[in-house]
Formats: sequence, structure tokens, C-alpha cells
Amino acid sequence: SAYGKDLGNNVTLLDLTGALCAAAQSARISLGSLNPTAITRGFCERLSKCANLCRHIHLSLQSGDDATLRRMNRHYGSNDVKKAVTLLREYFDNINITADLICGFCGETEEEFEQTKRLVKECAFTKVHVFPYSARRGTASYKLKDNVKKSDKEKRCREISEISKIARAEFLERQIGREHTVLFEQQTQMGVIGGYTSNYLYAQAINAGEACKGDMKRVKVIGVNNEKLQCAVYPWE
Repeated sequence: SAYGKDLGNNVTLLDLTGALCAAAQSARISLGSLNPTAITRGFCERLSKCANLCRHIHLSLQSGDDATLRRMNRHYGSNDVKKAVTLLREYFDNINITADLICGFCGETEEEFEQTKRLVKECAFTKVHVFPYSARRGTASYKLKDNVKKSDKEKRCREISEISKIARAEFLERQIGREHTVLFEQQTQMGVIGGYTSNYLYAQAINAGEACKGDMKRVKVIGVNNEKLQCAVYPWE
């Protein structure tokens, strides 16, 4: 998110991404681990016009509670996160939004964790990479008191994971009947070939052979099995 700040020429991540999308129109361009404040209306207006920008954004969330975010020295709050998610869904159809989260950061109370749970539910992140806090020598937080029990950290991680599983299942179900472009990458021993949609969902084709490996093909989603989209490669009639 900080790209260009050291260049002194007012070039930003937005400029770089727009230039890459225009220069490599046959390639997929993906953004990850963005600071929520990087998602502005201008960001969305410009990049929503880039057809080859992946409709998947991963936010560096870390917590959904403002007091915890201040202790983490994160320069955004829960309202910034909600604003970013709202803008992304306004400008990008069927976008997949995921996030990083730390549970049990120094001093995190039950009420602070409940605030994080509420934010994760409200934003309906389809996957949350959630980790229990652990002190790391050399970091600013190493000087803080790590006063959350290990068992509580693990319990909170499980609760967040369950919330995101529900949102992910609902999002996957909404893909049924939709068309996607899949970059096929892997073929199983059973002859099933799979890859990722542009919004970073794993899809398996029921009627594609080895010839599709390495190709991007248009598919129609006909079902969901074990968090994998089941697809038919066009033409599916």
C-alpha cells in the first residue's frame, strides 16, 4: 500500500496497478495484504475498469477493535475497514474479500474480541487467516505484557474461523449458475482438472482434459463440493 511514497514523484500503488493492467492485458493482476485506508473511491473507480484485475482483495485487518488497533500502532480503525469493504462491493461485482487477523494481542479483553467478531460478521470475509498472538523479540509489542492465556487465544481463533466458514459457504453457494474464467493448473490422479477463478475460488471442471492445463477457460458453475466449485467448461450444452 505504501508503494511510491519513497519516490518523490506522486506515483502510487494505484498508478502502478493501472499501468500493469494496461500493459499486460492477457495476464491476471492480483493485489494482496492491502491497508484498508488504501481502498478509496478513486481507487475503486479506476481499478474497477481493469478487466484483468483479479476480483479478490486481501485486507491486512489484524483486529476489528479500535483500542486493540491503537495498541498495535495500526493507523486505521474499524470504520475504515467497513468503508473499504462497502466500496469494494459497490464497484466490483462478486468480489471475494479476505483478511488477516491476530487473536489475543497484548491486553485484548473479551469485549474487544467481541467487537472484532462483530466486524468479521458484518464484513462477511470469505476467509480469515487468523493467528494467535505470539511475542517476537525486536518488535515494539515485545515490550507489552502478553496477558492473554494461550487457551483463550486458541479459542478466539476457532471462533473467528467458524464465522468466516459460514460467510465462505454462503459466498460459494451464490456462485452456482454464474460464469467464471478459470486458470487451470492441476490435474488429479482421477483426471479432474482444477484451478482458480479470477476472484480466487478453487474450481474443478467435470468435462475438461489435459489440453486445458495452463489455459484460462470460460466455465459455468453447476455446484459446490467440499468448498470447491464444480464447473462445466464452455460450451456446457
